[in-house]
Amino acid sequence: MTGIRFAGEWIHLEGAITKVLAARAFLGYRFGRADLLVQPEPTTEFGRRRGTEIAFVSRAKAPKAELTAIAQEQLPMLTVVPAGVRPFTCSGRAGALAVAEEAGRVDLSRPQMLGALLRERPCPGGYSLDCYLLSDDRDGTSGTRPRLWLVRPSGRVVYTGSAEVGSTEARFAITGAVAPYALPVKVLGTRAANGAVTIETALVGKPATGARKPVAPPLREVTMR
Repeated sequence: MTGIRFAGEWIHLEGAITKVLAARAFLGYRFGRADLLVQPEPTTEFGRRRGTEIAFVSRAKAPKAELTAIAQEQLPMLTVVPAGVRPFTCSGRAGALAVAEEAGRVDLSRPQMLGALLRERPCPGGYSLDCYLLSDDRDGTSGTRPRLWLVRPSGRVVYTGSAEVGSTEARFAITGAVAPYALPVKVLGTRAANGAVTIETALVGKPATGARKPVAPPLREVTMR
């Protein structure tokens, strides 16, 4: 791997460029830049066999106020309120979905950053950012049926879905998972005009039989078309 020595330390150029491209894409979604959309990847859809329930709960290991504060720290340019934070437990690991207050009033015909997914980490302990929740209208629906993307800070797309925006609420569905980085999921729910997030169905499945092995993406195509 190529690199340069700076201030007595080796900096790997490939990793550094990947981080720059990921940051560029996230800024593009935050400021509505349609030329910086994430690159879609082949996904595994949730099958017909019933999976294991992802338990969205009202009371979590961490108080809702703490989860809200952590999500707010990860989304400093957005507003996170307790009504938009839904704790969950999946495969024995705790997490939380946080949808920003702005999600109900932004123009979804443009790329948007809408929230974040937090996960509990055993080491060093506590909750941290797992994915950003992004949306874009690359299908040209005037913002009525935008696509949804859950993207790791590295720029890796792990879950995909879509939303349908109505006059009083928005329905969303996360049904695509990028193997082997994520297990198949089926998460259906709504976001009301007051910001409350309701989960109607939440299931996680088993890995697809033909799940592909991890392959490093082309350097210049990590997050961009």
